[in-house]
Amino acid sequence: MVVRTAMPPLRSLAEKCGIYIGTALERVPLDIQNYASTLKRKFNMLTTENALKFSIIHPQPNAYSFSDADHMINFAESDGMKVRGYTLVWHEQLPEWVLQRKYAREEWINILREPAPSLRGA
Repeated sequence: MVVRTAMPPLRSLAEKCGIYIGTALERVPLDIQNYASTLKRKFNMLTTENALKFSIIHPQPNAYSFSDADHMINFAESDGMKVRGYTLVWHEQLPEWVLQRKYAREEWINILREPAPSLRGA
């Protein structure tokens, strides 16, 4: 005879052990109610898969967009979840304006430093 007992969600078990358990995801699934409620029940940490990558937050020179990241962070914080940003600079996800020319070392440093104050603590 198999006895089945209800297991508490992973989130509860992780919190009892003082650890974080989570998943990496895009913004879109957060708008699907069943998906969002499962995330809140199972995890206490989210990783922004692409929302904080350079091509998303800095698509054009002098233009920034944090809407996806803000949405994900607000979702997580509303349920006491931690957020882990993921890889600002990724070789396959640089904006076209960056790839269109070669930059000197100092120019690269300035390009990469420019959004940094907006990302601290995100």
